[in-house]
Amino acid sequence: MQTSESLQLTHVKSSGHDQITLHSNSAYTTMRTVGKRVFRFQQHLTRLHDALIKNCKNPMSIEQIRDKIRAQFALLPTNSDLRIYIFISYVTQQLSLFAEPFTIAAPISQFFTVQLTRPDPSIKDDVWVKMRQQAEGLLSEVTNEVIIYNENKVVTEGLSSNVFVLRSGRVFTAPAGLVLDGTMRQTVILACKKLGVEVIEAEYTLDDLEAAEEVMVCSTSRYVVCGQKVNGKEKQVDLGLKIRKETEKLVLEECEDV
Repeated sequence: MQTSESLQLTHVKSSGHDQITLHSNSAYTTMRTVGKRVFRFQQHLTRLHDALIKNCKNPMSIEQIRDKIRAQFALLPTNSDLRIYIFISYVTQQLSLFAEPFTIAAPISQFFTVQLTRPDPSIKDDVWVKMRQQAEGLLSEVTNEVIIYNENKVVTEGLSSNVFVLRSGRVFTAPAGLVLDGTMRQTVILACKKLGVEVIEAEYTLDDLEAAEEVMVCSTSRYVVCGQKVNGKEKQVDLGLKIRKETEKLVLEECEDV
């Protein structure tokens, strides 16, 4: 097991992103812990298992994956909120874990857009990470995410997030199947509904994104980040900040035992 939790367990200076690039030919998922519980743990298990089914001849069962994760979790500190990366090799099906302190991104940032197509949005693996490396050069302290669109100018997702846009009082997001149906994506949709905001899961274009009143991205490490600027154009953030606050509440309610 590898961990960077306060650099007290291994003294290895590394990050989760570094570990992704080191685990070639592997599936991974990123979990958020609250104590010893994990946000939407079962969904993470299902995603890892689905990736093995697509890429391995004799994939482990979900129960086997859970048992291996439990064994590694037993070594983690119980009093810290962590971001956990689980990797499973397509070749050996060996499971490894990397942990680092969990920090939430600032609620407001700016975004850029690039044309890029993810080969299989249902899987998180090193293939996609390598494809997006050039676009990651646009990220900085003031630019939290790069939003991608395909050759038809249909907006799909961020490099490591799901994307939501607000137009005329309704929130639009790309449908599951076109994008990774992330754990946080589902929670943000629920947060919108709790706030009485209609959510439409449908394709929308780059023009729609640029004309939107608000643009938000979400992921495990972000919760919800509102784009104050998208490609340099000013956006509103009022509803996005309300959605972020509601999402934070729901995350604590949706943690599961490992």
